[in-house]
Amino acid sequence: MSVRRITPGRPRTKPAEERRADLLDAAEGVFAERGVDAARIDEITERAGVAIGTFYLHFSSKRDIMLAVQARFVDRLVERQHAAV
Repeated sequence: MSVRRITPGRPRTKPAEERRADLLDAAEGVFAERGVDAARIDEITERAGVAIGTFYLHFSSKRDIMLAVQARFVDRLVERQHAAV
């Protein structure tokens, strides 16, 4: 039987907000390449390097993640506009 060793002070997984950002980044890429209608959740999770269950911890559907990608885009646009002014 093998023993798993965990390095003290080092988390085994990424924090939830990083996983969510990974999913958003992946979805943005898949949506840009294939379009929202043709994009599949399994493509998004594969690109993000997470299990499909992780997707459903953060989002309830493809539409839900699409709206989150859209909101993040708007937030970033507003931030850039404020910085430019």
